[in-house]
Amino acid sequence: MKKFTQTILLIILTISASLNGNAQKGFVGHILYQIDYDGLGENAAMKSMLPSEMKFILKNNKSRSELKTGMGNQITIFDNDLKTVVNLLDIMGQKVAIKKSVGEIEFERTKYSDLKVSFSDETKNIAGYNCKKALIEVNAEDFGGLTTFTVFYTEDLGNMGINYSDPLFNKINGVMLQYEISTRGLMMKFSASEVNPEEVPDHVFAIPSDYKEMTQDELKKMFGSS
Repeated sequence: MKKFTQTILLIILTISASLNGNAQKGFVGHILYQIDYDGLGENAAMKSMLPSEMKFILKNNKSRSELKTGMGNQITIFDNDLKTVVNLLDIMGQKVAIKKSVGEIEFERTKYSDLKVSFSDETKNIAGYNCKKALIEVNAEDFGGLTTFTVFYTEDLGNMGINYSDPLFNKINGVMLQYEISTRGLMMKFSASEVNPEEVPDHVFAIPSDYKEMTQDELKKMFGSS
């Protein structure tokens, strides 16, 4: 059970790492993504614990992603003005805030020095928006060696620097409406099903006062992971 919990936690943290948006002026509203998994096999227990959709909220220089899992809820808030990322985890009775400094963000976005991006002429309509295709190739232990990720992104929503802080996707200029990430032999595919322009109040980007701040290493130790 302990190992199972550690695996789920690491998968959730990997998803969190891919959601650090750098939202410049552009689209205001939310995007709903469906999440599909390849590599779970018949593991129904793990499948039931992982999120099936993600809500991504954008407002000019701020973004917020929301995930619901069988272990609890996870929110990632990015503030481009302050250059900060905060992961909020409400998980197994614990409410934890994990902050990333400017230095940590800069280190993470350059961690894959051999990353290659190939842009294609292929296009695809996703949730009513024209998307361009890109292939990202990276050779890293994080992904079990040489791995290629497929991305479809749109420039029609603005927010051209939205992926600035992401170690995999920072060369993609536009909003990704379909993309892949992987961890521990598990491939996750995010596909936008809805793009909804709407007013977004500022308070959705505030950090609740009942969350305890800690580092990611402290969080892993709390759940018995090194």
